[in-house]
Amino acid sequence: MIKVLIIEFLLFSFTVMVMHSVNDRLFPKYGQQSSGWQAACNQCEPIPKKIANGCMAYSGCANGVKTWYCEGDKPHTQRPEINDTLLDFSASVGR
Repeated sequence: MIKVLIIEFLLFSFTVMVMHSVNDRLFPKYGQQSSGWQAACNQCEPIPKKIANGCMAYSGCANGVKTWYCEGDKPHTQRPEINDTLLDFSASVGR
């Protein structure tokens, strides 16, 4: 049953924005790894490009979805200060 659910999950692409800190000592490199995994699931090009807001965006994703990785520099316990970027990303979904 679990294998079927994983296969069904991988058949669908969806827009995602991964936020993570380069200074997270509990889960180092988690953001880079998880955004790369999601980009592969979304059938994006494997190498992201830096965009104007400082995030990395994968291009060529299936079904026109977006896959972004935004990296902050706060410790694990603090959310990155990218509110405007998050709102812009949310507003752009579906365009």
